[in-house]
Amino acid sequence: MGKKTTLTLLFLGLLILVNGQNVDSVSYTFRLNGLGTISQKISFLSPIKYTGVNTSYDWGRFRQINNKFLTKNLYFNFALTFNGNDQNTNIENPEERPIPLGIYSFNYGYLFNKRYSILHNHLPKKAPLISLGWSYWLDAGLDIKPFNVNNPFYYNLNNMAGLSLGLKKRVNIKKVQLDISNEFTLPLFGIYAATRYSSSLPYSTIVDDTSFWDAFQIGSFQTNFQFRNNLNLDFTIPGKKKNVKHTFRFQYGINYANLRVNNNQKIQATHIFKLGYLFNSSRYVHK
Repeated sequence: MGKKTTLTLLFLGLLILVNGQNVDSVSYTFRLNGLGTISQKISFLSPIKYTGVNTSYDWGRFRQINNKFLTKNLYFNFALTFNGNDQNTNIENPEERPIPLGIYSFNYGYLFNKRYSILHNHLPKKAPLISLGWSYWLDAGLDIKPFNVNNPFYYNLNNMAGLSLGLKKRVNIKKVQLDISNEFTLPLFGIYAATRYSSSLPYSTIVDDTSFWDAFQIGSFQTNFQFRNNLNLDFTIPGKKKNVKHTFRFQYGINYANLRVNNNQKIQATHIFKLGYLFNSSRYVHK
C-alpha cells in the first residue's frame, strides 16, 4: 500500500471519527400555523389605512452547538384587509352597494440568524441566556387591490442584513418542561426594490436604456425601518412510551415595516399567534 493511499485512509478515518463523536448540541425543526391581525397603509394603492386578518405558515430549523445558535425560518403570510370607513351596510338594496375596497396581501420570506451567547459567565444562574449576532432577511410582498383602475397592485423585495438578539430561559413545572425564548431581528441596511409611482411594473421593464439593477435601491433606517420579534413558549411533556417526549410551541409574533422607496410608502404591522410542533433531532439533550 502506497503512502498516498495510507494517508488518504487515515484522513477519511479521522473525518469519520470526528463526525461520529457526540457533539453538545440541540437541534430541531418546527412547523407553525397562525392567525392574527394586520394594519397597513400603502400609498400607491390608497391614502388611508386598512385593517383585517392575517394567516401564516412557518417552517424552520433551530440548532445550538455549545454557545452558538443557528436559526433558519421560511414563512408565508396571506392577509385580507378592508377600509374601516367604508359604510355599505346602510344601503338596503344589495345590488346598489359598492364593491368592498379590499386589499389582498401576500408575503413570503426567509430569515437566517446566527448568534453567540454573551455574558454567561457574569450573570446569575437564574438569569436568562443572552445571545447576540447577525441576521440575513429576505422579505417579499405583493399587495393587490383588484378594483383599482390605474394602480391594481404593489410589490416590494427587501434584501436586508442586521442584528439578532436572543433570550432563553428554562422552567420546570412538575412533569412539564417549559422553555421560554425570544428572538428579535433588526435590519440595519439593505437593498430594496418596489413599485415606482405611475407604474406597477419593475422599472427596468418600462424604461429604455436601463439595466435590471436600476430597479434596486440601497438604504438603511431612512429607507426602511423594519423589525420582527417572536416570543416562544415550548412545552415538553412525557409521552406514553418510555423516554419519549413531545414538544409543542406557542408563539406570539410582532412584525413591523415602514418602507419608503420610489416616493411611495408602505406601513404594515401584524400581530399573530402561532401553534405548532417541534421535531427533535438532537444528538445530546441539555440537562
